[in-house]
Amino acid sequence: MPNPGKVLLAPARHTPASLWGAEYAPVVLDAADMPAGALSDGGRRAPVTHGWWVPGGPTVVLALHGRSRSKEWTLPALSGVAGNYSLLVFDFPGHGAAGFGLTTVGLREADVVDLALDWLAWAHPDAAVVVYGCSMGGAAGAIALGRTPRDGHVLSLITDGAFARLADVPRNLGSRFGVPVPDALLAAVDAVLALPMLWDGVSMFDVEPLAYVTDLSVPAIFIHGEDDLLVPPSSAEELAAAAPHGKSYLYSGGHDEPTNAEVVKAVRTFADMSQLLAAMAKKARLS
Repeated sequence: MPNPGKVLLAPARHTPASLWGAEYAPVVLDAADMPAGALSDGGRRAPVTHGWWVPGGPTVVLALHGRSRSKEWTLPALSGVAGNYSLLVFDFPGHGAAGFGLTTVGLREADVVDLALDWLAWAHPDAAVVVYGCSMGGAAGAIALGRTPRDGHVLSLITDGAFARLADVPRNLGSRFGVPVPDALLAAVDAVLALPMLWDGVSMFDVEPLAYVTDLSVPAIFIHGEDDLLVPPSSAEELAAAAPHGKSYLYSGGHDEPTNAEVVKAVRTFADMSQLLAAMAKKARLS
């Protein structure tokens, strides 16, 4: 059931087999296993990451989970595309099978997105990719695609509950409780959050997907729960307005609800739309 606004360190026990009866294989995303020419700058920097490959259709949905989540947690949101699309899901460092640990809430996680995209281009060169990311995963996807164009490989970006600026999150929480959060207080909060035990030395002011989406070369849809208590829903409109080919869509729900039927439908709808637009563009080029 949807769980509006709650962010829990809750492990999910789904697998593609238990959820859909689908076959899947473990994959290790390791830059050392790939040719140097197949790696982007971010891919070279990324740590080794473990995930699952779920074969399906010729287009791949690359799923990026949020903070305190895992590849298992994200799976229900992919129920509408499972079977018709291939899937690649993985655990960001400090999450899931890797155990709870350091994070930069999207900034260095973007390097792992680069590695996953590099791996897909190398291991499945004929596959087109739809990138779907929730919360931190959406931020990481936007940063990765904004700084490294993937024209001809990536069809689109779909985010759910992504923030425009990470500093908006404490501001939003303050406004929910009727307490204004001045920049001076944010700086004090940031000093605490930047402790190595939490953020690996990265400032919350450094994590700003809004600064990257202006360079997106692919269509992007930013969906957001209108009752999100953590990230302001206005983030979707901000990101969409800044992206060259961006749209926003608000649905009934809160933050990070992979079982929300509207999320499942939106992921499937916009993935299908991405394929259709790509097919139309290809036909126009050939005519």
